[in-house]
Amino acid sequence: MAGRSTTTEDARTGRARWSRLAATIAAAAAVGACGSDPTGPGNGEPPELALEVVATGLDDPVLVTVAPGDDTRLFVIEKPGRIRVVRDGTLLAAPFLDIVSATTSGGERGLLGLAFHPDYASNGLFFVNHTDANGAIRVIRFTRGASCDAADPALL
Repeated sequence: MAGRSTTTEDARTGRARWSRLAATIAAAAAVGACGSDPTGPGNGEPPELALEVVATGLDDPVLVTVAPGDDTRLFVIEKPGRIRVVRDGTLLAAPFLDIVSATTSGGERGLLGLAFHPDYASNGLFFVNHTDANGAIRVIRFTRGASCDAADPALL
């Protein structure tokens, strides 16, 4: 539209739309790979799958994962620099980790990775991959806090 300026709300709406599209494409690719081997389990037909919204109100989500041995929570990485927790279908208000002030986000920059130590349940160690304020890519080790739903604030 001529003469129309893009607002922050327009940008967020567009970003959310692209995030949903990316998730749909990823799910379709995964479905395409399932059941394609006629010698594998079943009759070779792809399984019936459906998409389910598990959380709304996220800011540019790029990854969903679980901690080893913990199937009650989903950890969602938001590109601007937060890790959010979805517990029993509810997005918790407080982020698990918030490093927005130390993260440069945009394009291919931001908080892009999360890996839990194999013994996370006992040692609480996890690692994040992000672009720092100077544009350098860093991998940082953190520890779970006293609450299982928050990182140790002493390390922030």
